[in-house]
Order: sequence, then C-alpha cells, then structure tokens
Amino acid sequence: MATGQGFAMLPWFVRDYVAATRHLSLTERGAYTDLLFFQWEMGPLPRDPERLARLIAATPEEFAAVWPAIRTKFKETPAGLVNDRLEEHRAKTVELSKKRAEIGSAGGKRSGQSRASKREANREANSEQNGSKREAIGSNLLPPLLPVLLVAKSNSPSPSPSPSPSPDSGVLEDSDSRPRTRTLGRQFHDQVIEAYHAALPDLPRIKVWSKTRRQSLDARIRERVADGKPADSIEYWKNFFAEVARSDFLSGRKTDFRADLEWLLRPENFAKTIEGKYANRAAANGGGIHAQR
Repeated sequence: MATGQGFAMLPWFVRDYVAATRHLSLTERGAYTDLLFFQWEMGPLPRDPERLARLIAATPEEFAAVWPAIRTKFKETPAGLVNDRLEEHRAKTVELSKKRAEIGSAGGKRSGQSRASKREANREANSEQNGSKREAIGSNLLPPLLPVLLVAKSNSPSPSPSPSPSPDSGVLEDSDSRPRTRTLGRQFHDQVIEAYHAALPDLPRIKVWSKTRRQSLDARIRERVADGKPADSIEYWKNFFAEVARSDFLSGRKTDFRADLEWLLRPENFAKTIEGKYANRAAANGGGIHAQR
C-alpha cells in the first residue's frame, strides 16, 4: 500500500460511482468524494473524526452527521483508514508508471527486449489505464464534489442521471427530448449490403465498407427516421433496392451507367431516387418508392 504518494490521474468511472452512491445524500456524497481524493493524494487517512472533519473543511457537527453513512466504505489498517478499491487502482497506476518508465528508458538502445515485446508492454499498459476491468472504487466518477456541499443543508435526493444508452438501445435523446436516430452497428450495415446484393445482383458488389460509406449510410438513416420513415429497419432498404431494380437507368439497362451503393447513398442521388426521378417513365406516377419516402 502506498503512503503519501498521489498521482495526477485518478481512474474514475461515472456509472460505477453513481451506482455506489445513489443512497447517499448530497452532503454525504460530497464528504465521501473528498475523502477519496485526499486518500489518493496522501495515502491512508487519519482515524480521528475531528481530523477527518478538518481535512475536508467541515465542522465537527457537520462531519458527525455524514460519517455514519460513509464509514463502512473505509477499512481500518495499521496505517490508517483506506478505501480498498482506491488502493487497488493506485497499485495499477504504480505498475503502469513503472512499465512506461522501463519502455522510455529503453528508448532507441539495443536491449534484450525486442520491438514486439515493447509494443506488447505498451498495449498492456494502455489496457490497464483504459480500465479493462471497469471496477468501482466502491464508487467511481462524477465531477468532483467540493467541501462546500457539506454546508448546503440539503436533504433533497440527488436527481437521477440520464442512463447512457447502449449501442442497441433504440433512439437517443437530444436536449429538447426530440428523438434522433441511433447510429446502427456493423451488423445492420451488413444486412443492408446483403439486401443490396440480393436485389441488384448486376450492380457492382461491395468489397470494401469504408468509413466514408458507413457514414453515408448512417446519415441517410438519420435523415429518413427524422422524417418519420422506418429507415432503421431492413424492410425499408429492401423496398428501396427493389425500386432501384425497377429503374432501367439505375440498373444499367438503358445506358452504360450502373449505379452502385456508394452512388445511391450520396445525398442528392438518394433524394432523387426516393422521389422517383429515375423511375421508368411509365411507372413514374405509380407511387412505388414515393409511398415510403
């Protein structure tokens, strides 16, 4: 266990912190957070409640009111009070610093460590820093709550944080609560590509799904869903490609030109396609893709 050795960076995870402190009042949470900060900087904390109160700039009465709620988050050791999870993170940070120091000292010198092993050490160090094991410090993130919270005299419960949606959780919410489309993942993109190949076997096949192409598809999905169309469903794209297949121009039956998926997803081309601008003359007024545009 380190004593009195702080680091500028404290690993701190919002979701873990919120889950571990939901039951605490505003002042209790502020006192707990400050004590974690002081332990990170100083090492084990003093056992005397009066010294702890002075440490976080609280009066003895203020500290006595919050200490029972947070006392169980600290364990007594011969050196003082510690939060076990915070000390685990300190140990990881110390090890990370040592690894990086070893890598830096090796520099361009020839040594028994190969370039491959250096890269491996870097990957391992970065993995630890990024929190590959996203464990809580019996808490873990939220902006620092300053000691001034202790004098807030507020017993009102803290507001519930908005949950962070997972990649498959549906729509995200803007600040004005209007829904906007989620960015769909590679699995949905693969389904769209498969539908394109199935409906349009004579058009150029997709061999590389670049970042630009992914962004184009996501942009068209967002635009259509914002207009109330189900573009985040694979049926929408099957219908879209079916309309493209009916177009002699887009399918290459009229000229040497043949559309491909990248061309179809460009903003102007996509708009013209769903508006029926490339439909065969006889079918131009028959609805077709107009029904879903």
